Amino acid sequence: SKSKGPCKYIPKFWLTVTLKDGTTRTFRANGENIKEDNDWCFSIGDNDFFDHLWIENQKE
Repeated sequence: SKSKGPCKYIPKFWLTVTLKDGTTRTFRANGENIKEDNDWCFSIGDNDFFDHLWIENQKE
């Protein structure tokens, strides 16, 4: 991912990741951007990535 610097947006998705040691990290995403605790956002380079994750998860 590439840093885009500080940005503000309304998140479309909230992602909670649980690591092997039991800690969790929460991210906010909207299309191609993702950010964690602060307003520094990163581009993941794929506008449909989170939409595809959501659709695939609904099939299970």
